Amino acid sequence: MNRIHWLSPGDPEQRTGGYLYNARIAAALRQHGVDVIVHELAGQWPWPGVSHRSNLSSVPNDALVIADGLLWPGLQSDERADLCNRCTVWVVVHSLLDKEQASAEAIIEKEMAALRQATGWFATSQRTAALVSSRLGGAPGSVVIPGTAPASTHAGSRQRLLNVAHLTPRKNQAVLLQALAQLMDLDWELDIVGSLERDPDHALGIQKEVCTLGLEGRVHLRGELAAGDLESAYSRASCLVHTADFEAYGMVLTEALTRGLSVISTPAGAIDDLESAMVRRVAVGDVEGLVAQLRTYLDAPESSSTTPPSFPSWSDQAALLVRVLGLDEEGFSVDWLRMREPYDHAARSHALAEAFDDALGDGARTVMEIATGLGSGTRFLMQHMNRQVSWVLVDRDAQLLAALDTDMLNRGVNYRTHQHDLRDLAGLDVVADGVTTQALLDLVSHDWLVHFADWLAERRIPFLGALSVDGRVVWSPGDVQDQDVQKAFRTHQTWDRGFGPSPGPNAAMVLKRLLEERGFQVRMEPADWAISASDTAMVSAMVEGTASAAREAAQDAGVEPALVDAWRAEKISILETLSVRVGHWDLLAIP
Repeated sequence: MNRIHWLSPGDPEQRTGGYLYNARIAAALRQHGVDVIVHELAGQWPWPGVSHRSNLSSVPNDALVIADGLLWPGLQSDERADLCNRCTVWVVVHSLLDKEQASAEAIIEKEMAALRQATGWFATSQRTAALVSSRLGGAPGSVVIPGTAPASTHAGSRQRLLNVAHLTPRKNQAVLLQALAQLMDLDWELDIVGSLERDPDHALGIQKEVCTLGLEGRVHLRGELAAGDLESAYSRASCLVHTADFEAYGMVLTEALTRGLSVISTPAGAIDDLESAMVRRVAVGDVEGLVAQLRTYLDAPESSSTTPPSFPSWSDQAALLVRVLGLDEEGFSVDWLRMREPYDHAARSHALAEAFDDALGDGARTVMEIATGLGSGTRFLMQHMNRQVSWVLVDRDAQLLAALDTDMLNRGVNYRTHQHDLRDLAGLDVVADGVTTQALLDLVSHDWLVHFADWLAERRIPFLGALSVDGRVVWSPGDVQDQDVQKAFRTHQTWDRGFGPSPGPNAAMVLKRLLEERGFQVRMEPADWAISASDTAMVSAMVEGTASAAREAAQDAGVEPALVDAWRAEKISILETLSVRVGHWDLLAIP
């Protein structure tokens, strides 16, 4: 069983967005067969001022670790270094510390230095990921936004407003009170649900402001509520009002919307790109703008129900995180890579392989294969090399690199392996005369392709990228359901696999354009798999893999999962007569 060790900054049962995210995604991961062990590290986070070396010693060597972003910068640098040396460490970045506290360059630098030590990071909102990537010099990360749980919609009283946020300066309930004080001619009541204990002095100031503005009897400070009582508060209300100065995501916004509440909010990740009649936006600190939005809402007649926007489930997001962490690759990669190798070699362009060899120049050369897997690309290319070549085989998967020796046995290849995560292109400091890969480009993100094109342009070396899918899949005999299943499958190919959302079937064309813009001559040739009915094991693997991916992406593609299941059953029933052609591109770029 896959296992994750999750480092929590204090009590994991705390009811803030970050802690709730951790708890809910962990629960969903367990449903996906991933064991999650939570380690509670006590302290005044993010700066506890004490060592946690003894706590971290309970994390076994070679473990996969997720550290909360509130905790990670607060660990001592040598503690982080020791953990990273013996484990794979990912950091989940809920928000940025300078956005939660008084902004300071020292805080920013400390947080980024800590992130650079980790194996990788993922953010819970696109706006946070963009900030982190920018501060790290463009290094891409993944985004795994919060999920939502199934909830019933309801029609609460239009005059009942709700604010769900702890009473802290960043949540800025003072703006909401000042706006409501100008709406005393209207019928309304407000419940503020959030802890009064996280910043007692500020909470006391809010209580005094309620009295000063004459809002007693209309504004109710409910404190922090248990899940059932919070659900009751949602059911009584018709509109959530959110006035935070900064909100990386804002789970309360999606939770309100899924329950049928309207939302009036300052900018937040949850609604950045959301187009819905249920959402009204207001600028941070804009009291008059908030007054106008509230008056418009409260004055409006009752309207017919609006369909709430849809958001991914926690199960969806756990499945995404499994892909980001690479857990879905374990246990099947070696068998699959060995099964596909004959089709890879039969499909690839011999002409481009020979042109790549010519582009390396005269004499002995060093060639690096990135995402080498079991070295299949190297075994194909060495047949087309008219020179002595030293190979550097790069992959992030230590298990694959360990298994690679078996596949290279008695091949006469002069090679060494190099374990490296390709998300960190800047750290790939291997000196080589040329670079090659196969079956990688359609898995990475557009941003990664941009960084890779820049990386190649800086080095002015030839590149051969083989076997990038182009979206063409032809089953024979065909079926009326093929098109819908392929639509869902292509959707799945654009999902995040640890680098960010992928161009999928368009990846080779995207890289071609990027490299031509940087002065490369680029040639592309088709490299199609042709899998005949005589190889039932490979055809069966293609059917099962296609069906599994299409089923996962069916909802996003507007395809019924039952259709995918029926398609799979039909294909399996005719397996002995079924063949398939899968379209790929080979791409050669010469500076």
